[in-house]
Amino acid sequence: MGGCQGGYINIWTGFAISRNVRIIDLKIEEHCQARIPVSLYTCRTLESLASNGPFWVSAPSVVRLPKLEELYISLEFYNANEGEPPEVDGKLEIDAPALDFLCCDDHEWKEFSLKKLLFVEEVKLDLNANLNVNGHYIERCNSIARLIEALNHAVLLKLKGTIFEGLSNASTPLSVWFPRLTKLHTEYECCQWSALGAMRGYSVTLEVLKIKKFQCGKDAHMSCWKDPNQVPKSLSQSLTKVSFKDFQGFEDVLGMIRSSIAK
Repeated sequence: MGGCQGGYINIWTGFAISRNVRIIDLKIEEHCQARIPVSLYTCRTLESLASNGPFWVSAPSVVRLPKLEELYISLEFYNANEGEPPEVDGKLEIDAPALDFLCCDDHEWKEFSLKKLLFVEEVKLDLNANLNVNGHYIERCNSIARLIEALNHAVLLKLKGTIFEGLSNASTPLSVWFPRLTKLHTEYECCQWSALGAMRGYSVTLEVLKIKKFQCGKDAHMSCWKDPNQVPKSLSQSLTKVSFKDFQGFEDVLGMIRSSIAK
């Protein structure tokens, strides 16, 4: 669906939901005042939902989609034209127990969460921990930590942005196992390595580890890497491929690399 026919979008979407729609792909223009029927957020037949985001601002605090298997949420168009994102200072929880694919770009909520997912296969997240959320920085970090913990049954995790900043500064350190995780692709800053080490240690079936240096714009290199007391089981038992990109040869970087390829 496209164009700036806000009323028509509401009618079309409502009609599709009333006919037991299975797939919805919404592309709404930046300045379009689209009104989405509340029934979308509780649609019992919806299996795939893709959207570029603005209507999520008016979503209820809990969204229940029992048959949803694929979910793509994006607010990226706000950045495309240097527009201002909506001010969102609330909570959004998605209850979609059948979800097996999730892609979320730069959500703007202070607290965004998912009910525990046992069947999720692939997850792609591009989130910013340090958003202007009216001073609720710790709440934002805690929200990211809870989100990652809810995704601990994923097989493939692709994490971008400042997710590891959120994990590093959350009130409670990451302490959940990732029993099915075989591929972890990460992008993070040098001052976020403690959280990466924790996640790596809890991923006992990890086979592929790809690490890219996030260009954070800090004036000086910051290090928080500490060698683990013992080699994580994933490194000694299952890891077969490690990739590093955009790193420089600082001593702590070399220490992190040595630890990652140790057997």
